[in-house]
Amino acid sequence: FSANGAPMGAPTLMAAELTAPELLAGPRIGVPPSVGLDAAGNAVVTWVDGAPSGTSIKARRIKPSGAAAGPAFTVSSQAVQGASNPVVSVAPTGDFAIVYESRHMTGPQTSSGTDIHLRRYAASGQALDAGQPLSDSIGVSPPTLALAANGQAVVAWTGTTAPYCCASPTLQFQLVGADGARIGPNTQAVAGSTSNPVVASDANGNFVLVWTRGGAMGVLEGRLFAGH
Repeated sequence: FSANGAPMGAPTLMAAELTAPELLAGPRIGVPPSVGLDAAGNAVVTWVDGAPSGTSIKARRIKPSGAAAGPAFTVSSQAVQGASNPVVSVAPTGDFAIVYESRHMTGPQTSSGTDIHLRRYAASGQALDAGQPLSDSIGVSPPTLALAANGQAVVAWTGTTAPYCCASPTLQFQLVGADGARIGPNTQAVAGSTSNPVVASDANGNFVLVWTRGGAMGVLEGRLFAGH
């Protein structure tokens, strides 16, 4: 679509163009994909690969013309199990980051919680790191991500540091600098049980978090934070 909302061409069947046919039959193909766009119109799409050997996170870069800018590549580490719910954020420069979750494999939350992972890329598609886990808590909702023009990323999720059965999840976030290093520890954004977080940031790294409280019949809340 153009800036005024007018369609620019006919709809495109992205799944057929971006994945091999066998991926469409995978056990996790129903997990929503994610897409981000830079200032020049280059896009990055990420999705779950439901191969028989297990799930992994895939991504592919797309030119402004709609043609692929290279083959699909794997985002998640081979050591990660149960990778799911990827989210991509693309900076105006074309650099991008992808956050996803995986099953928490230690402790009493093994079968019920998830860890949050982040991996960063240059606009060329070259990985800037091998990926890193961000969550000190056990996640209980899909993560959300925003990447600022200055390279600072903010990742948010709902999670708990107590046994999953015994505590309500709270909204957590983690700042990551342009160099890929964590900026401080996981931070609780607000007290009380929350769900469905979404984050957006400006060019300087200032960001807004919005979330729901109280379940399906709850209220929508939000809070503005200063960047680092």
